[in-house]
Amino acid sequence: MQLKNTIDTNMFPQSIGLEEIVNARELGGYVGADGRKVKRGVLLRTGALSEISEADRRRLLEQYHLTDIIDFRTSFECEAAPDPEMDGVVCHPIRILDEQGDQTAGMAASASGDGFPLEKLVEAIRSEKIRIADMYVDIVMNPVSMRGYRQFFDCLLEHKEGAVLWHCSAGKDRTGLGAAFLLAVLGAERQTIMEDYRLTNVYFQDILKKMETKLEGLGLTEEEMADMRAVAGGVNPAYLEKALDVIEERYGSLEGYLEKEIGITEEKRFRLREMYLEA
Repeated sequence: MQLKNTIDTNMFPQSIGLEEIVNARELGGYVGADGRKVKRGVLLRTGALSEISEADRRRLLEQYHLTDIIDFRTSFECEAAPDPEMDGVVCHPIRILDEQGDQTAGMAASASGDGFPLEKLVEAIRSEKIRIADMYVDIVMNPVSMRGYRQFFDCLLEHKEGAVLWHCSAGKDRTGLGAAFLLAVLGAERQTIMEDYRLTNVYFQDILKKMETKLEGLGLTEEEMADMRAVAGGVNPAYLEKALDVIEERYGSLEGYLEKEIGITEEKRFRLREMYLEA
């Protein structure tokens, strides 16, 4: 299923005004620690960049002064649709999914690509070959993912100027977790983190409607349909909430998890806030 909106998302909340890139938005303006807002035009999150238009390329380079791209996709996704080369922009490939052992997350990543058969995904959900509701828990507790998000924050700490952009295929799961972790480090409230996460459903509203039309007549239960929405374009806030709850149960707090598993020490937290929050 091709992830391409036919509606104008330029005026959507947090939009960075790209024409051909799905789920293209920023974290700027959210309230972080001590009431300080995230700097505008610096922290960008999107879907895959392989179909970028020349207008979008110019916007990223000339308006946002993009200097770093962080690609969370699997090696297969990167080979099939590589990121575009842009003058002055460094690409950092970081693997978030355990390509050898995470069947659910791998299926979700594939479903976000072009031409994935929805019927195959329905079959996998009904046979419980994949557990969509546990996908985020599986990701955040996987050593491969922990190492990837540690590298993500290393890139953010090393970033010098202009904008930094991170993405996966649809810009919602791996990218969404990265945004959630970053907002938490910057001191945003959980309500703000969830608000940013839910925006995917706004950006993908027409895609979700098309998917539901294609699935009519298959007799899906509401739970099965919710799983389909959460994989083939949308997000289910309950899945992120579950992952955050598991983190708090096992580590005492999200801050504890980020320090122990992602390496966000007090000193790094201070540096990130100085770098990405307004004075």
